[in-house]
Order: sequence, then C-alpha cells, then structure tokens
Amino acid sequence: MRHTSFNGPRFFVSASLAAAVLTFIAPTVSADDNDTPPARVVEVVATDTGFALHRDGEPYVIHGVGGNMSAAALDLLVKHGGNSTRTWGVGADTRAALDRAHERGLTTTVGFWFPHQNDDVDYADPQVRERVRESVRRGVLELRDHPAVLIWALGNEMEHGVEDRATLYRFVNDVALMVKRLDPHRPVMTVIADVGGDKVSAIHEHAPAIDIVGINSYAGAATVARRYREAGGTKPYILTEFGPIGPWESATTTFDAAIEPTSTQKADQYRKHYERAVANELGQLCLGSYAFLWGHKQESTATWFGLFRPYVPEGESIQTHAAVDVMQELWTGVAPAPTAPVIAPLALDADVVTPGQPMAARFTVTDPNGDPLDLHWEIRHDTLEVATMGASRPVDQLEPTEFNLALDRPGVITFMAPGKPGFFRLYLYATDGKGRFASANAPFHVAKDAPTP
Repeated sequence: MRHTSFNGPRFFVSASLAAAVLTFIAPTVSADDNDTPPARVVEVVATDTGFALHRDGEPYVIHGVGGNMSAAALDLLVKHGGNSTRTWGVGADTRAALDRAHERGLTTTVGFWFPHQNDDVDYADPQVRERVRESVRRGVLELRDHPAVLIWALGNEMEHGVEDRATLYRFVNDVALMVKRLDPHRPVMTVIADVGGDKVSAIHEHAPAIDIVGINSYAGAATVARRYREAGGTKPYILTEFGPIGPWESATTTFDAAIEPTSTQKADQYRKHYERAVANELGQLCLGSYAFLWGHKQESTATWFGLFRPYVPEGESIQTHAAVDVMQELWTGVAPAPTAPVIAPLALDADVVTPGQPMAARFTVTDPNGDPLDLHWEIRHDTLEVATMGASRPVDQLEPTEFNLALDRPGVITFMAPGKPGFFRLYLYATDGKGRFASANAPFHVAKDAPTP
C-alpha cells in the first residue's frame, strides 16, 4: 500500500439501507460445478443492526493478519488470539499455506492479484480480462475444496490511477459472478485503497455481485467507517490492511525524509485504528480486520510496517513489538504478560552533517517487566523515495560504524557520520530476551556543505 485519498464526492445513506439484506447472486450450474458437499459454508448475514459473517452457521469475527504464513508465524498468531490470515495472490505454495493454517484452526482470505494501472494494463482490453479471469478460475477450482478458505478477494488497490472505474468494476463483477458459480458457498470481496473519490460508489453501482468491500487504510482508519458511509457504502466491509501511519502520511525532515514512529507509538496507532474502525463497527458494517504486517518487509524501511523484528540473527526465534501485545488484548480481552519494551524517539544532536563528523543521539528505552535489555545499534543507507502501493525495495545497505556510550551523559551514544555524502538512518533495537523488542530510528543527511556544528 498504500495511497490514501480523502477527497471526492460524499453520499449519505440511511440506517435502514445499512441494514438491508445482502443477497447473493444465484449461481448457475456448469461443467465446473460438482455435487461434492462444500468444505465450509461462509455467508454474510443481515441483522437488525447491520451485518455479520457466519461460518458453518456460527458467527465469525475476523481477528486476522496479513503476511508470514510459516508454521512458526502461525503458531505465534494462535498464541496471541488471532484466527485468520490474508494473502494477496495464489501461487504454487498456496495450498500448503492453507494446510498449515487449517492445522491450527485458522482461516484464510484468499486473494487474487489483479494487475495495476502502472503495470501497463487496460481493463478494456479483452486479452487482459481473459488472462485475469482464467487465473482466478484456475485458483478457485484448485482451492475451493479447502476448509481453510474463508473469503475470495478479487484484486488489491488496482483502482489506483484508473480513470474508467465503470469498466474496471463491471469486469470485477463478471469475475465475481464466475467465482460464485464455481463456489456458491463463500462470499466474494474486492479490496480498495481507502475510500476517497468515487471508488465506493463505483463498486456499489457496477459490481453488485461483490458481497464485501475490503478497505486498506492507515492514518485514515480512525475515520474510515464514517467516510465509507458518506461515500455511499452500504455493503459490509473488512479493514483488510491497517497499522501505523504510512510514510506517505508522516511528518518529514527538512531534507524530506519520512519520520517513522517508534514501535511504542505504532502500538498506540494500531489500538486507535482498530477501536474506531473495527471494534466500534462490529455488528454494523464491519466484519473484522487484518493487521499489517505479520512479519517484516522492506517498504520505505525494514521496520515501518513489520510486527516482527528484521535481521534477527540466524537460529533465533521471532521477536515481536508492542503492537502484537495490543492486538492480543483487542482480540481476546486479555493483555499479555510480559509486554514489550517501551521506547521514545531518538534525538540526534544534528540531522544534517558533514562526512565523518562526530555525532550523538539521545535515547530512552525501558522494560515494563524489569527485564534487562540488550541494545543493538546500526546505521543503514536510506532513500527519500516514499514506497506506496505495496512496493518492496532492496534491503537498505548496512554502514559499518562503531558506537560508544557517553559515560558522562546517560542515555547518549556517540559515533562518526559516514565518510561519504548520502542519506542514512540510525536504528536502535532493544530486546528483552523473551521474544519481544522495541525499535526506533532517526534519519540524517551527510552533505558536503552541511552547516558548521
């Protein structure tokens, strides 16, 4: 992700419309259908107040994550009270991932990747439509018998940059009808980047076969429910990606580097966004959520969205930060013990320096459980390019540096700036030895003509 827009026309809907009955399109029998009993029956059910998701007749609230589906990561998800995962595409390893999820009692929203406008595609092109349709058809036929499949998701943010939304969502509707014919026992969703512009009204007008709207939202998650209704949203929604504010939404330095929240600040943001977009809307329009990202990924930085620590030494287990503790509390009502370390933003004595200039950084990190903390410092090359639409980047190169604690100034480290111009970030990881960590970073610029300190 992630591109967010809050602009565009607004529409108002009545409470009676929000509680309207959601009608599934009746499937048509074809040679692709068979008489095998469904692995699971999942349906969206209208209630007096809105909608609910039912699985085999029982209410099912999605407490999910998107990302790592390894055995160890799934075990950790179960430990913390999660019940579902989300994927963005179908590949050779999808069935094995579904097997791992099912073995642990987890479900999966199976996503199908739809090319984006920046992939030089045109959904008015019959060849593009046929290629995407055939890919979805094969995936549904291959996986519809799997009991872990919860929802079919068509695309992820492919509306960004598309001017002809009508053509796009008519095609999405055609594919949704095909999916329902192949598997009439599960709902179909499409996923958008927040709710700005006309995308919500376009889905409702041109894709009536879509049962659920998936919404990826970060800073906007706190107000997404209100804005979705104002945009004309009457279908139930799932918060399909949420987490901290994104690099495209954050404050920046004087040299335009995005300022990343600390892991402690991110935990507060996960809580606020979940409470307002999900907890306050369950039983109305919201069916649950998928936190982003269960794992780590180089996207602007290696730490921005990941709930797991990157660069963990080989042989060590997964380490999680405070947002995972928050998600457990939100999912189960029980806060974990122990909890992750607490960290404040790093404060550099200067963020624009000359090559080789001595530097200092102030830090504050504590452990609420009184455990001793291991502190790991590093400097990595940085980029001013803001990653959006989920674009990954190569891992930032490590810059060899020696750090020294300033014995006369508690909570201060000193180091030398890199000897060549460029953009860099100073990182601090604090680990408690019990599988939890805290992290903070600060960007700085090494310039030939930096101000004299």
